[in-house]
Amino acid sequence: MKSKLLALVLFLLAANLQAQFTIDGEIRPRTEFRNGYKNMQNTEGRSPEVITSQRSLLGVSFNEKAITSRIAFQDVRSWGESPTKKDSATIHLKEAWIGFPLNDIIRVKLGRQILKYDNQRILGATNWNNIGSQHDVLLFKLKSGAFQSDLGFAYNNEKGSMPYESYYPLPYYKAMSFLWLKYRFSNMLSASATTLVDLNAKPDTKDTYFARITYGATINFQPIKSLKINTDCFLQNGKNPSGTLVEAYMAGFRADYQLLSNHGIFLGTDIYSGSDPNSDPTNKTNNFDRLYGAKHKFLGYMDYFPIGKNGIQGIFAGTNHKFNSKLKLELSAHIFRLPHQYTDAASGEKIDQYLGTEVDIKASYKIAKKLNLTAIYGTMFGSESMDIVKGGDHNATSNFAALMLTYKPSFTFIEDSKADKNLPPK
Repeated sequence: MKSKLLALVLFLLAANLQAQFTIDGEIRPRTEFRNGYKNMQNTEGRSPEVITSQRSLLGVSFNEKAITSRIAFQDVRSWGESPTKKDSATIHLKEAWIGFPLNDIIRVKLGRQILKYDNQRILGATNWNNIGSQHDVLLFKLKSGAFQSDLGFAYNNEKGSMPYESYYPLPYYKAMSFLWLKYRFSNMLSASATTLVDLNAKPDTKDTYFARITYGATINFQPIKSLKINTDCFLQNGKNPSGTLVEAYMAGFRADYQLLSNHGIFLGTDIYSGSDPNSDPTNKTNNFDRLYGAKHKFLGYMDYFPIGKNGIQGIFAGTNHKFNSKLKLELSAHIFRLPHQYTDAASGEKIDQYLGTEVDIKASYKIAKKLNLTAIYGTMFGSESMDIVKGGDHNATSNFAALMLTYKPSFTFIEDSKADKNLPPK
């Protein structure tokens, strides 16, 4: 009854304001079998884990003439996390923003929002993570013909009760700004450039910040209808959150070729620079930080390398097949190696740079228009070098499986302006 009343109130509000609004939601339970997920399995005393987590989201988007806005709340929990009859607050604000035009080509969008650009290397939604990534940011969006540009600013404080600037103890940026530029040269070629500066507070200080700059470009090229090529290259300088000088880079390449209307192949490589933690005597690091970008999307579904701790190179190839309008299947293999020398702290010797090979299978089935089922299976064949770098036992079986159900209903209410014209005059 309450839900029906809420829908009626929102409908009447939209009609009176000559607006439209959309109510959307998401219920996403995911069960995972973890037997060497993120690290090699250890044969001594470690049992596989089975865990079910769930994201439940409810959002409302408004569109009143040129003004747009959205507010969304979500609950994220593991099944069994909260005992029955216990009051546990888990609802948090995922999005709350408003957008409006300054002129014909520039719009402002401010508030809590999701930032995702290009293939989400640096700024992404990180959707595999149930909580995801959101930013409290002021955004200026420009669009003119084939050119687009976004300029964003963020400045964070832990609380607003202090009458003066206090230190920022949270493991997050104190301030951040970025500029994203994109130009579409043709239907076959587009290029974008991103520059992001983040300031991280030195612990227990209120006026000392470490500035880091990340900058690079993304190119999408489609020379023929059946072939798509994507390349990325980013550099990173300045100081990381611990105050260490950074000189790092990443580069990525992927090519997708559509053999048949329902069958394709792909291959590519991702490389993130890193340092040998056991032999580098300098106060400088070459570890590239992916900042707020996607991590599960790249370097295999088992998430062995979510951060650039020691650098990594992944060489991958795979195939995908669409059986029908409902069922899709993807098979891929990833070869992982260190892009630099690595010294074994125990022996003092250089190790083999080859770490292991991961094989992934992903199937998705569309049960209904807004209901999807996704199944993932991955297994890692590690080497002795993987044991040294990541720990665990490469002789043990390491595998991972996940089964995820995603239901995303949405309802849009639109005022019929033509019907208003047919009403008799007052």
